[in-house]
Amino acid sequence: MKCPKCGSKEIVAEKSEYKCAQCGKKVLTLGAECAKAAVSVRFTFRNMFGRSFILLAERSGDTYRLTVDCPQKMPEEYVRKMTAGEWDKLMDKLFCKAFLHEWENGPQPLAENSWDITVNFELDGKNDVLTRCGNSDFPPYWKEFMSAVRPLFKEAGLKF
Repeated sequence: MKCPKCGSKEIVAEKSEYKCAQCGKKVLTLGAECAKAAVSVRFTFRNMFGRSFILLAERSGDTYRLTVDCPQKMPEEYVRKMTAGEWDKLMDKLFCKAFLHEWENGPQPLAENSWDITVNFELDGKNDVLTRCGNSDFPPYWKEFMSAVRPLFKEAGLKF
């Protein structure tokens, strides 16, 4: 485990919590709860060549859907159904491996080399939204995040 704020691997247990020894951030372990409550994840990356790479994974009841798009490179968006197992595996990677719910916002995205992520949650009939964004300053768990989404872009025929 590493700190989602500074990347330090010096995480210490304090009672029922974890805390970064370098920056003092409390590190939550709610990844499994977030993975179960997520109903959609939208990721957009804009590169320096003016291309936008967009991934949307969403569920509605027992239906799961993946949409991948790059309007500047693809004649139409790539859309397919996902299985419940694929959905669960993706959510596990995003929240239990990449700790997406722990990320902090970077500077507001610029037009080039910027990213943003929006997650919609539904828990006990209530809706909540998590939004994270940044520029070329990537969070410590960016590599883990990209290992979860890169194969989906590749599946749609995009090198990313």
